[in-house]
Amino acid sequence: MNHSSSILGVVLCGGKSTRMGQDKAALPCPAPPESNAAEYHAVGNSLFDVATKRLEKQSLSVAISGHCSVEHSFSLIEDQVADQGPMQGVLSSLEFAKANDFQACLCTPIDVPFLTDRDLSLLIATWNQKQEPAVAFSDRIEPLIAIYPTSLIEGLRVSLANDQRSLMKWIKDIPFQSVALTKTSCRNINRPEDLKLG
Repeated sequence: MNHSSSILGVVLCGGKSTRMGQDKAALPCPAPPESNAAEYHAVGNSLFDVATKRLEKQSLSVAISGHCSVEHSFSLIEDQVADQGPMQGVLSSLEFAKANDFQACLCTPIDVPFLTDRDLSLLIATWNQKQEPAVAFSDRIEPLIAIYPTSLIEGLRVSLANDQRSLMKWIKDIPFQSVALTKTSCRNINRPEDLKLG
């Protein structure tokens, strides 16, 4: 049974990047480290277009979390408290999802252009098995590439209230399903030279 209609697809945008000198959303998608046109067909589109279209292809409703300079017609989720990092973005997204009758959020960062349709399908299929958090794992936990249920809202609130903002530490204290993805799929764009991959 496909439960994707109960999942909200969320693109986590971090606003202006100090290293990149601008909002990552408008940056062009680079060629992947290894050429595979069938898998990586988004070269030339913006990181924003890649991130949103990828979620739409999973038949998900899409929302944008955080500041984004690109004009769009998606629902915008603003952090309830500013400058609290990705954990606040995930919490705000889950609160938005619950208010709109979604059971969970599939979160992906704006700056991981090489996630594939297969990767997202695998996350969703894993989530469907137990309805427990499904978190990507490459050579480490990837807490921003994950499906989180709205039942985690209170735990996230408590962590932030205690000034514990590390998703990496928090995720290790809750039951979750690990979803193996490649390092390429989880590779993010952090520096100008990362735009020249290929």
